[in-house]
Amino acid sequence: MRSVKTYGCLVLLLLAVQMSFAKSQFDQANTCYKNKQYTQAIHLYRELLQKGDHSVSVYYNLGNCFYQLKEFPKAVLYYEKALKHDPGNEKIEHNLKLAQNKALTKIETSRNFFVTEFVRNFVREYGARVWTFVFLIVLWISVIFFIIYFNKAPGTGYFYRGSAITLLLFAVLLFFIAKDRYEEQASFVSAVVLQPNAELKAEPVQGAKTTTTIEAGNKVDLLDKDAEWYKIALPNGKEGWIDERSIVKI
Repeated sequence: MRSVKTYGCLVLLLLAVQMSFAKSQFDQANTCYKNKQYTQAIHLYRELLQKGDHSVSVYYNLGNCFYQLKEFPKAVLYYEKALKHDPGNEKIEHNLKLAQNKALTKIETSRNFFVTEFVRNFVREYGARVWTFVFLIVLWISVIFFIIYFNKAPGTGYFYRGSAITLLLFAVLLFFIAKDRYEEQASFVSAVVLQPNAELKAEPVQGAKTTTTIEAGNKVDLLDKDAEWYKIALPNGKEGWIDERSIVKI
């Protein structure tokens, strides 16, 4: 029993030392950033990523470093990574837009009907956890209304029945929204183009026709993979194949 306790204490001690070292390195990277030693700060932040520290702060600070070095496509990439971990963060979104404006001479926009685009952007404004929380609240309110209805005298309580059914249907919709956001966040569905003037091909072969070129810094959706080629979709709906070396997954 004593050996088990000793082993447990040693594990906790090692974890504490590791966390202390990681915090020390993070503070050291922040100091380098404040002293405008951006290259050294990037090196330290990337070491933290290699050690498993995939926190929002590390990605966000990497974005800031690359922004200061005027490597705007890479800044876009790391701001996108930070935003994936913390959807709806206004500070990250603000810096992301600044980096996109610097990186891109023309920002690809969607051709969807404006109402469709508004709904799509609103859904993506919040992460899976938020939508799951809203789903549970609406579901419980629906259950409460059903309970009230079944405890009413026969021929009364129609308001509660109608409200409960409406809320239940709304909860079903929220469930699918939360499920979709979870799947989107859990898988690599997006990437940032880092290769300047990357070629978008009609087919996944080098000799295929180039349909257009894509500026570094554009965010694209990944649809399919064939060997070293990814089929992607631009925000304007245009699709094609791109060399995997031209993009980095978010």
